[in-house]
Amino acid sequence: MVTVNDVIAIEGPRVPNRQNAPQVFRQGYILLARRGELPSQQNLDKAETFRAGWPGYFVDRTDGRGIMQTQLGAELPVAVVQGNITSAVNGSTVKNFMARLLEKNYIQPVPDGGYYAFRVLGDAVGAPPQQATIVVTAFPFLPDTSRVTLTFGSTVSNSRALRPLLATSALRGTLQGADNKPVSAKVTLFASSNAAPPFQLTATTDAQGRYAFENLTVSTGAFLRYDSLRFEPDVPYLSTTVTAGLAVVATAPTIVNATLAIADVLLVNDDPAGAFANFYTSALNSLNLKPYLWVQRDRGVATISALPRFNKKLLIWYTGNATGASVLTAAEQDSISAVLDRGGCIFLTGQNIAESLRGTTFLANRLHVSYVRNNPLDFRLHGVRNDPVGQGLVTILITGSGGANNQTSQDVLEPVGLARASVVFDTTTGIVAGVRVEDAANNSRLVFFGFGFEAVNPGPTPQPGFATREAVMRNVTNYLSGKTAVAARDDNADGLPATYSLGPNYPNPFNEQTEIEYQIAYVRNEKAGSRQQVTLKIYDLLGRAVQTLVDAPQAAGAHRIQWDGRNTAGERVVNGVYFYQLEAGSFRQVRKLVYVR
Repeated sequence: MVTVNDVIAIEGPRVPNRQNAPQVFRQGYILLARRGELPSQQNLDKAETFRAGWPGYFVDRTDGRGIMQTQLGAELPVAVVQGNITSAVNGSTVKNFMARLLEKNYIQPVPDGGYYAFRVLGDAVGAPPQQATIVVTAFPFLPDTSRVTLTFGSTVSNSRALRPLLATSALRGTLQGADNKPVSAKVTLFASSNAAPPFQLTATTDAQGRYAFENLTVSTGAFLRYDSLRFEPDVPYLSTTVTAGLAVVATAPTIVNATLAIADVLLVNDDPAGAFANFYTSALNSLNLKPYLWVQRDRGVATISALPRFNKKLLIWYTGNATGASVLTAAEQDSISAVLDRGGCIFLTGQNIAESLRGTTFLANRLHVSYVRNNPLDFRLHGVRNDPVGQGLVTILITGSGGANNQTSQDVLEPVGLARASVVFDTTTGIVAGVRVEDAANNSRLVFFGFGFEAVNPGPTPQPGFATREAVMRNVTNYLSGKTAVAARDDNADGLPATYSLGPNYPNPFNEQTEIEYQIAYVRNEKAGSRQQVTLKIYDLLGRAVQTLVDAPQAAGAHRIQWDGRNTAGERVVNGVYFYQLEAGSFRQVRKLVYVR
């Protein structure tokens, strides 16, 4: 029985992987035949059986030939030619090249690694040496042709240093911040050509903020052009891209200096997958607040020591889809505590944060809340009307494709000590979804949401009364920056609206069912939980009541109810315009809706 070891004994192991030859080696064939004889059908059947029995060998272990022929019989010698491919200018490895052995028509693409190897099987035992021509091509280098003598039973080294296709020069510069300090940064130069795929080069600045790309091939129009230069600095500076003045000429180095702006906000992306950043950056940019994005999945715990150098000195930290002990690690809790101890301002947001920290001193003494329960089915929230964070945020929707649509484990919070309710859930009066904390002892401010800000959804087109992410972020950042005054505390009013309101129905027009939202105000000095008589009725154009939706005492807070277009007799009303009126105490408000069957 023929085994794979028999083949290896004749030709040696074939080790180049698929990535080194992704397009050339489609399949391999073995011909079992004695030298000088045509194969019989029986031998062809043996070959197919052999090939089928070792598919991995013939797929993975090719050596640069489109067709492999393995002849069994006397052991035949093998000659090997191999070598490294480098740049003649600076000795760096040339990673993407094509090697050819012309006499055998062997082709070996090498996308990475800078090394090639060809194996040549001798025609007979004691085969004499043979001359071989090796051609190496790579961009942007001149083709390299070399002749070697292949001695069977041995290996010849044939490393090559490729000369550049065109003249070379350099691109250099210095980075400094708007504060006139040198900037540490990664610098990436992007290039393209009509003769090769786009490529990029990278460098880093030194302690003086200087960078350099040496031995660059000069710009030659469409054949080789340098399209952009990307600066990715350390905190607190903003990344920037330069597209002008990048032509590299032979007469002198090209100089590109840059001054980098300082970010306003440190945005920490603590999602396990590094997702959702666009929901935060777009909201901040719309408010003309420039964030520095720190992705902890890639860089580890954020460097918060630089926060005092940011323009607004604000830290926004979101945990996205994190769960369990990974939501906020001990090191991350230490970082947040350090910011608060130094009088910093933090917006912390994410589902599962309070749940994962339940019973800890960090949750009680730093975030000033306790964990009540999970609330996965309530996706409609309301801002507390007399609160600087909640004011004007009538309805905050946290489900649907207009946001991240990722909320599955929102936390119900109980304010402790210094915490004040800013956002409440819809389904049960007064249960808290977000708080604010102002600590005069260290002059710090904190806004903590038990849900992910990234999920805020104003609808495909913003609906009246539905908060946008920009509106929520504006309230949060204004409070943290001290731009909004804090109202005097009313101990009975946590989470309860200060005014009455009747919201627009949605959808409108409707044909099956519409929903009406309204708020009953907390009346100062009344006991918490006290109720007021509330009526909500539907009227036609003639002022006749067609349906009573509410007629009962109700507690202060946010409420909603549906109307299915039926009158008090249970019959569908006719198409047209109708009015709905809310009455509570001395408050009365009317709105219009349209019913279409």
